[in-house]
Amino acid sequence: MFSPDDSYIVAGYQDCKIRIWDVKTASIARVLEGHTGNILSCSFSHDGKFIVSSAGGDGSIRLWDVESGKNILTFQGDSYCNHQVSFSPDDRYILSVSGGDDQVRIWDKSTGTQLRQFPGESVYSATYSPNGNYIVLSSSSDNASHVWNLQNGK
Repeated sequence: MFSPDDSYIVAGYQDCKIRIWDVKTASIARVLEGHTGNILSCSFSHDGKFIVSSAGGDGSIRLWDVESGKNILTFQGDSYCNHQVSFSPDDRYILSVSGGDDQVRIWDKSTGTQLRQFPGESVYSATYSPNGNYIVLSSSSDNASHVWNLQNGK
C-alpha cells in the first residue's frame, strides 16, 4: 500500500513486523513491531500520518504514528483475526473485517471504541464509498456484494 504522496510503501510480514519502505531509495525507512501474529492487513491514512494494521492470531488492531513509528492505540477486534483494516475517507474511523466471527466493524480512530457492527457471512472485503456514506461488503459464501447505508444502518 502506497502512502498518499507515493513516497513510501507499507507492507506486513509473517515475522509479525510491518515495514515502511522508502520508494526512492528502495530501503526500509522504519520497522513497526508489536503484533504477535502474522500481519494480515496494513494501510496508510489518507493524510499519510497514520498506519492501521491487523494480524492473525492476536486479534488486535493497531494504530501507528508514521513519523515516530510508535504504536499509539491498540484495540481488540475479533478474538482470532481481522483480515482487513482501512480508514474512512475523512480518517476519523477504522473499518475492520474479521475472519473469525464474520463481522464488519467501524471503530473510532481516536479512542478505539467500536461504534457499529454489521453482520456478514464469509465477508471477504469491505470498503467505504468515496463520500463515506456507504460501505460495500463482498461475501465469498454467496458470491454477492452488499451495500450498507451508514446513515440509517440498512
